[in-house]
Amino acid sequence: LTGLNFSIRVWWYPVSYQAKSVKAVIINTRNNMTYSVKALLGLDPEEPLNFKDTLIAGRWLQRYDEAVCIVPDTIAKVLNISLGDKLHIVGHSMDLIVIGIIDTNKANSLLDLDKYPITPYNPDILSSILRGFIQQEDYIPLSFREVMIVPSTFLLKQGGYISSIATRFNDFTSLKNKATYVAKALDLLNIYICDGKSVLMVSPYVLFSFYGWSTLMAPLVMGMFIIANTMVGAVQERRREKN
Repeated sequence: LTGLNFSIRVWWYPVSYQAKSVKAVIINTRNNMTYSVKALLGLDPEEPLNFKDTLIAGRWLQRYDEAVCIVPDTIAKVLNISLGDKLHIVGHSMDLIVIGIIDTNKANSLLDLDKYPITPYNPDILSSILRGFIQQEDYIPLSFREVMIVPSTFLLKQGGYISSIATRFNDFTSLKNKATYVAKALDLLNIYICDGKSVLMVSPYVLFSFYGWSTLMAPLVMGMFIIANTMVGAVQERRREKN
């Protein structure tokens, strides 16, 4: 779409064995301390949510970053992390250099337009469903206590997948028209737009019901005439029977 520069969000989960709890063991190679996370979150340097304000040390992602990571302060405390430390993810041949530390509570408070965090779903919910512990799948996003941030392009190469895309655009009317176009073409996507005051969900079903009236008008009128003709015929038939 012309004029829109999208940022992608990428989710990556470690391999689960026999539907058991999903965890990736992180080792700080400087002191051999370990910590387990449930997923990695891939973001772009231009991510619309203001993660830069959650930084308490280091820097945010840059365009040409590859094997780097930004860790929440809760993980940094457990692993005794310093900027520049190398973290190794066991079993996945992934070595990441720490370039930043963010405030966990501030990061958890950042919500997308659908009022949910952009962190990956909790994989233990699916594991519980497969093992029969719970019967219904719930949307429970992970806390940043269980997630690390890495560049989206790097995470795609590791087998991650795009969970959502986001963009900023100053012309709300133009943005609404573009969102309408996308909603009609891709009816399986949830599309949210915001004018700075309120959030709107662009639904293809609402759009089709509105724009489709001109097409349905002729069949509806014909149907009304057929029903009316049938009713009049029935009334006249009853009159003849009485006479």
